[in-house]
Amino acid sequence: MMSDKPSAPRGPLEVSDVTRSSLTLSWLAPLSDGGAAIVAYVIERREHLSPTWTRVARVKPQTTVYTVNNLTERTDYQFRVYAENVEGAGPPLTLDVPVSPRKQAGAFQRETSISLTGVCSDRTMPLISLPLICFSSLIPFSHSHPLSAPCFAVSSSRVFNVSFVHIPTT
Repeated sequence: MMSDKPSAPRGPLEVSDVTRSSLTLSWLAPLSDGGAAIVAYVIERREHLSPTWTRVARVKPQTTVYTVNNLTERTDYQFRVYAENVEGAGPPLTLDVPVSPRKQAGAFQRETSISLTGVCSDRTMPLISLPLICFSSLIPFSHSHPLSAPCFAVSSSRVFNVSFVHIPTT
């Protein structure tokens, strides 16, 4: 039986966890391995509009998520991923649009804002139920817990800095 090069990894090529100097790429295995087992994925990058691709890594075939480090902040990059078997590299899966590592706006780098409703209190506000905005992906979803990230309760007339939240359990 004859084998061929694999098809391109399935996409889209997804980007996550973007920081000042790194980002994470993820993809899916190709539909066809060409009749021979995939032996590796090759990840390449180039600065946007540059003709030269640079190898970032060659990873094991079970690896479909990779963090690219040592990027330059505010530089637009393009990425592509190839699957390889014994016959060679197949066509690439290419990132549709350039991506630029950046510090996220504001003081809460690498954190996100979510909304939930709980009973909030700090020393300036009685226990009342208000929407709560927290700048962290690590919100403690327990009955009562001190907060380690900045949180704010928002009423129609004031914004309160919250240091403790009680989330009623139903």
